[in-house]
Amino acid sequence: PVVYDRRTYSDFVVAFGINNAIIEGQSLNDSPYELGGSRFFEMGVAWRTRVFQHSNFMRFSYGFSFQFNGLNPKDNQYFVATGPETTLETFPTDLRKSKLRVDNLVVPLYFEFGPSKVTRTETKLRYSIRNQFRVGIGGYGGFNLSTRQKLKYDQNGERVKDKLKRG
Repeated sequence: PVVYDRRTYSDFVVAFGINNAIIEGQSLNDSPYELGGSRFFEMGVAWRTRVFQHSNFMRFSYGFSFQFNGLNPKDNQYFVATGPETTLETFPTDLRKSKLRVDNLVVPLYFEFGPSKVTRTETKLRYSIRNQFRVGIGGYGGFNLSTRQKLKYDQNGERVKDKLKRG
């Protein structure tokens, strides 16, 4: 009998890049965050399972990732939580560094559609989605692990480093 390809594959996920946020009605040039200093990093594991026994056209993808998102405000600003809103405000002294980091656990769940290259021999059948166009439909859910703000400044001739942590 022909031995079909295994139904579930796992992949290690690594992603990194630049973060920013645009305020409604403004452009990226008006953003209050440093473009190069605001970054993200993600790492995790993802699984992909064939839905049908004898076809690889549809796959169910799932997994988990840890995401670390950072924003560095410009113009001597820092984040202030006032009730349900968090706003940017000007710090009373000159800041040497202002940074917000948000850590999340994210769980993707989605269906992936697309063709596969099929390799057949007399005893085996293998599917490959490498270099194939794919479309996914589903969603991501997750929760916040921690929120940290780091402020560095000089006060009365001393260097001060404040680390504020919230859930």
